[in-house]
Amino acid sequence: MTNTLADTEKSKDLSNLLDISLTMIEKTDLSSLLSLIMEEATKTMNADRSTLYLVDRERNELVSFIAQQSGIKEIRLPLGMGIAGHVAETGKTVNIENARLHEEREKTFLSAIKALSAAIDRRDPVTAGHSERVARLSVDIGNSLGLTKNELKMLNYAATLHECR
Repeated sequence: MTNTLADTEKSKDLSNLLDISLTMIEKTDLSSLLSLIMEEATKTMNADRSTLYLVDRERNELVSFIAQQSGIKEIRLPLGMGIAGHVAETGKTVNIENARLHEEREKTFLSAIKALSAAIDRRDPVTAGHSERVARLSVDIGNSLGLTKNELKMLNYAATLHECR
């Protein structure tokens, strides 16, 4: 039986998790344990920096316990303010990684349809840039009609691709 790349990656991840767990067991104070967890979470998420907040119930605030890679000693936020404050107040996760991925996917899709329409427009020098102009004018008209952001996005896609048959 041969190992696939996925099996090798899974094995590496499990080994790394075990190493972290063993290191965590050795920590005897809360501060060093939380520092280790933040360090490993930051590496795992491939983030530039991270902050661990604790809730100060008396002041109804979030207080930074660990703020990696920042020159700031302490950060205080009212509960409910910003993403961290919202999460602390509601207890519900806000998934920012999927939002960024979705945004990148949309940019890639728009680039692909623009490239397709440009290739079609290049068949004839007279029509060069035609699809781009139609899309721009269509979106301008849609804006003046008060279309929603999503409707404008769909209009842009449709207008860009209008010559594709």
